[in-house]
Amino acid sequence: MLSVFHPYRGGIAQFSGRLFRELEKQQEVKAFNFSRQYPGFLFPGKTQLVTADDHADPIPNEQTLDSVNPLTWYKTAKKISAFQPDLFLSRLWMPFFGPAFGYVAGCMNNSIVKTAVLDNVVPHEKRFFDVPFTKYFLNKHDGFVVMSRQVADDLKKLKPSARFILCPHPLYDHFEKKIPRAEACRLLGIDEKKKILLYYGFVRKYKGLDLLFDSFSKLDQSFHLILAGEWYENSSAFEEKIKPYQNRVTLLNRYIGSEETRLLFSAADACTLTYLHATQSGVAAIAMHYEVPLIVTRAGGLYEQVEKYKVGLVADDFTADSVAKCIVQFFSQENTDAFKSGFVQLKNDLSWSRFSNEIIAFYEQLKTE
Repeated sequence: MLSVFHPYRGGIAQFSGRLFRELEKQQEVKAFNFSRQYPGFLFPGKTQLVTADDHADPIPNEQTLDSVNPLTWYKTAKKISAFQPDLFLSRLWMPFFGPAFGYVAGCMNNSIVKTAVLDNVVPHEKRFFDVPFTKYFLNKHDGFVVMSRQVADDLKKLKPSARFILCPHPLYDHFEKKIPRAEACRLLGIDEKKKILLYYGFVRKYKGLDLLFDSFSKLDQSFHLILAGEWYENSSAFEEKIKPYQNRVTLLNRYIGSEETRLLFSAADACTLTYLHATQSGVAAIAMHYEVPLIVTRAGGLYEQVEKYKVGLVADDFTADSVAKCIVQFFSQENTDAFKSGFVQLKNDLSWSRFSNEIIAFYEQLKTE
């Protein structure tokens, strides 16, 4: 596996680590990681590494790949080839990594099946190098695992002949269990009688935080909004915007570790994902693990699982009125526990064992072609 792993932080590292643990139950697996993921000037957050409150799984790995040093690409390819794998499994979540990962894949012997898990093919925030970098990466692989129809459609546009399977994002099940809602609210300093909405994760423009807040501003005093996540853009204008509502908004402008994640999802009545465009969401996978219903927009593949399993509501369009109406509708239901049966089925269908088994079955298929 070539991806990002511990000690780097974030959803991609957590996903790669969880998949590693599942695959190693039946396979001999070796993980190759970054020695440097991003040069410091390209990284908008405070740190790329896990912190003490991140209960991250220390996946055994070799930190060999520097994203901007081609000499390390050759070194990494040489080390992977020495392992003599049957399957080379990489990951693409940003075109920026296309040249490095694509080069390593291209160095693999033809007897090695080269497969990639694609989080995105078309990035959320576009740059001039996106298409050539992504095409280079795609052309060095034999097959692909996509997690939403949106990514499948994007893949077919850039590589019409691509072989791929669609496997929805598994649920993040490495977080600790929920605590009682009243206790979580007390620890957060929020009145447990409030209707609590949660925005969780890195703040980027495409995630529609402005849309969410404009919707929230239309709601009455019984609603409380938690905004939890590190800002990857300037937050000063937004902080000014929410000042009149500060007694109804909890703003946690920082990276959220594992323990605080549990606290937030224990307190929340609903997780709000008002993305303007999307593929799939690791945040949704956390919410589903905690059985917190979702209120989402009809963006990309975001709403697919919500509608299929009936674990939340989907706004009719991308307007504040529509999202606010959807939120009110959610809380007006006589029994919000109606979503529970959907979570039971969803947890069975979106397991890590099923995801890893489908990857191996796909490898067996590609191997014979």
